[in-house]
Amino acid sequence: MGQKYQLPFKEGQTAEARCLEEGYRGAWFRCKVQEISRRGGHWSALLQYLDYPDEKWTWTELYQMGQLMLRPEYPPVHLKNKVSDVSSNSDATLAFDGTWREGDLVDWLCDDCYWSGQVTKLLDNGKAKIELLPPPLGEGKTYDAFVKDLRPSLDWSPECGWVMPASQVGESSRQYPNLLKLVSQGHAIVKGKRGRPARTGSS
Repeated sequence: MGQKYQLPFKEGQTAEARCLEEGYRGAWFRCKVQEISRRGGHWSALLQYLDYPDEKWTWTELYQMGQLMLRPEYPPVHLKNKVSDVSSNSDATLAFDGTWREGDLVDWLCDDCYWSGQVTKLLDNGKAKIELLPPPLGEGKTYDAFVKDLRPSLDWSPECGWVMPASQVGESSRQYPNLLKLVSQGHAIVKGKRGRPARTGSS
């Protein structure tokens, strides 16, 4: 497989695809990798978008604007006090205390995809004000979102796997969820830290 391409994706794998098309920038979509091949000098993946059954399968270049456009399925999330009981097929899991704070980087579920942004203010009635990433990597707009529709924003790379975003690493991230790696039957250790087709979620 390493002879074919350097990314650990395979046909039939469930993954998430990033969109940089205007109107949908900064959103991640659940997808299934149907095929991977070299097209026009670039490695591309043929993606089936799981939450858009009427959408045609789409070829997507794996790198666009210097950004990796595909990553594995988001890891499971568990409450911190339950992480010792975790049993999962994933090689990573997220321990979260269930609370949000201003400044947290989040993914917001809207229109069956996740939009990357930041909590700028906690509101009443279980809501928070979310500012999406600025262009060209996001739409840069502000919305009121239900906190139940938020998940911690994570970065992924072939070299490091899942990690906390660099801007959250350090003293300011002491309340941020711990990314853990499952090492055996329900045991976990803290993992190392480092310093298209949507119809639209920006309406």
